[in-house]
Amino acid sequence: MNRQRKLTNFEEFRQDHFEVIAEDRAKLFNFFFEYNRQFGFINQDDYLQCTAAYLNYRARTSLALFGSPLVVFIANKTLFRNFQRIPVFRPAVFSFKYLGIPLLSFYFTGKYLCEDTEKLFYEMAEKYQFGFYQYNQAMDLLERAHKANRLDEFMEQGTQFDWTGIPELKKY
Repeated sequence: MNRQRKLTNFEEFRQDHFEVIAEDRAKLFNFFFEYNRQFGFINQDDYLQCTAAYLNYRARTSLALFGSPLVVFIANKTLFRNFQRIPVFRPAVFSFKYLGIPLLSFYFTGKYLCEDTEKLFYEMAEKYQFGFYQYNQAMDLLERAHKANRLDEFMEQGTQFDWTGIPELKKY
């Protein structure tokens, strides 16, 4: 989560990426949430609330994924102990146990036990109502830093970046 992705080719974000994330307000909010350190459009309380919800989501889904071997062990001892004797069922049982159960547990946890995280992100998306103007503003910041050959410094420092000496972009 805190490991920032590098935006080396941010031009793709300006044209193509907005059309994709603008279809869903939560995806657009997620973009600004991910890069809040750079843009600072989300206030600190909401950012901390979203971060806690995201970490809770990651913990739940990871627990489901890594806890599924325990379910497989229990299923081996109870449900599938007689199926191993019949050779026709061995590949199907093996596939279900070691692929199906972990995927089902991850899906079930993400879909039903983590609804609060998704709901929170949709509520925040409705609260902030990010749109084309804010997206363009963010891309202009990136472009200004890129043209001054200080994009890496901007990505590291974020809102604390010193903009003195960097000219404004010319609008057509």
